Amino acid sequence: MKLQAHTDRFQEFKGAAKVREADIYCYAVQLSLFHSDEARASVFAERAYKALLICVGEDGENTQEMKALIDNPASHADFGSLSGRWRSNRYDAPRGREFGKSHLEDWLWHSV
Repeated sequence: MKLQAHTDRFQEFKGAAKVREADIYCYAVQLSLFHSDEARASVFAERAYKALLICVGEDGENTQEMKALIDNPASHADFGSLSGRWRSNRYDAPRGREFGKSHLEDWLWHSV
């Protein structure tokens, strides 16, 4: 019984961590959109979508919006509303095996 209680608490902790992760990615999407950065907005939207699927499911608040932003970040009403300083298109994100995970992470968080 005690093991089950610890397992339940651990799952609850993991769920809370995933909610925070989804929030961080959603804020990063917004910031990228405000500054016309389609490439980062697309990557952040994909990460937010995956986290939201776990937290709130396919029908949850913001889940479908993030899914749509993966393919078309510029469609958001606030796209470019603050500046064009970080302007990029969604194909500017590093892709492929030649770019390691650390390179992608360095690029992704550089402007945010």
